[in-house]
Parts: sequence; structure tokens; C-alpha cells
Amino acid sequence: HYKLLPGKIFVLDLNDSRMKPVELRMPRNFDLETFNPHGISLYTDPSGKTPDNLMRGCTPVTHKSLVNDILAVGVDSFYATNDHYFENQFLQSYVEILLFQPWGNVVPTEVKEVSQGYYFANGINMSPDKRHIYVADLFDHNVHVLERKEDNTLTRVKVNDLIFQ
Repeated sequence: HYKLLPGKIFVLDLNDSRMKPVELRMPRNFDLETFNPHGISLYTDPSGKTPDNLMRGCTPVTHKSLVNDILAVGVDSFYATNDHYFENQFLQSYVEILLFQPWGNVVPTEVKEVSQGYYFANGINMSPDKRHIYVADLFDHNVHVLERKEDNTLTRVKVNDLIFQ
């Protein structure tokens, strides 16, 4: 069993045969007490560079709507999925499930809604050419393909239904 430790992230180099997790060091001024990551993403710049074992240049973004997964699309930019509409745990657990409405959405760095209509927007990722964003809708059993615009808005291209056997 793995024990979750608040305020810590570990790096695992999949090219290293030892496969030993290494703790990512946080900057001294980083607020570890309120750091509670759910989704995580690593931005790789166009030259192929990724961070070393020190978390650098991280500007925390706190907003009530950032609740599920995150996708880094630049040094200071991201998209995040919201799987719930209400902040209240009771309303999330009972009302949203009973009403079963597509209230989940996707927000970019500016924390403004750019795509909506998800029953449970869970995972998010980007195409290798960085032109499309993929959003998994867990309860609706599909993956949405969205075209990414220069201003971070998203346009729905298609929806791929998933079939579970």
C-alpha cells in the first residue's frame, strides 16, 4: 500500500532500470500546507527540456473551480477539468448524481469556461502536434476532441464513444 503524503510530489524516471521514485524539491517560499495536488502535468519546452528534481517557476493558482485534472500547455499556461458544478460536498455527492446534468467544464489559465457540457470531465491531454485537446467524460463514456485556438478557447471537433466489454 502507498501512503499519500501531503505537500510532496515524486518523480519516476521510466528510462532508469532501478525505477526508484525521487522526491521533487519545492522552492523555499512554496506553501506546502495548502498544497494538495489531484491532477499533475509536466510541460516539455520545444527543445525537449523538462525540469530537474527542483520544482521551479511554479506559480500556484487557487480557484474554487480547479478540482480535477490539469494539462500544462506552456511555461505559465494550462487547462483544467472540473468534474463538479457545486462546491458543497453534499450537493456534489447527491444532487449532481441524482440530476445527472452535464455541468462539468474545462478552464484555461485565465480560469474562464472554454468548454462545457460534460457529465464528469475527468482526464485531459493534448495531441502531439499541440492543436487538439482531449477530454475524457467518465460518466458519458466518451472522449471529446477539441481544437485549441490562439486565445485558449476550444472548439469541439468530435466525440469518440468508448465501448466497455
